[in-house]
Amino acid sequence: LEGRGIVVVEGGRIPLPGARLRAVLVALLLQPNTTVPVQRLLDAVWGEDPPQDPVNALHQVVRRLRAQLGPLSAAVATHPAGYRLTVEGTAIDALLFESAYREARGSTDPAAALTVLDPGLALWRGPAYREVAEGVARTLGWTLLDNAVIDAVAERMGVSAAEVEAREERV
Repeated sequence: LEGRGIVVVEGGRIPLPGARLRAVLVALLLQPNTTVPVQRLLDAVWGEDPPQDPVNALHQVVRRLRAQLGPLSAAVATHPAGYRLTVEGTAIDALLFESAYREARGSTDPAAALTVLDPGLALWRGPAYREVAEGVARTLGWTLLDNAVIDAVAERMGVSAAEVEAREERV
């Protein structure tokens, strides 16, 4: 999600009007390629105040989400226990960042760590899923991603300092 209700997919932009559509998409993005239980989606969308017929209301939101996604609608699949978003891991910036962060942390070479970490950090434009942060993302514990970004920035600063020291020792 980028900006105010815009999904960026392969360079194209898809508007997602309405907080409920965005809430369902974020809940699915947080667990890609996994069936997200109906109850978790209901909690993400309506919290403590569900509609009178919550399951039907959720079906309607998913139907509208699929309509907005157009040719990508097949990525949102219905399963008996819930819904699944089928995507490549490289299609989600959060997963790309986490992968880069893990790889950089495992590197013993400061220059190599920066080569991996910097592109991951470049994916961030603010708090993770800020549009639905008070609802879905916080409910599902997505503050961990924000904390990881903060840790990565601190680590990047430390790696930069280590790289400078290594260069000074070589001179």
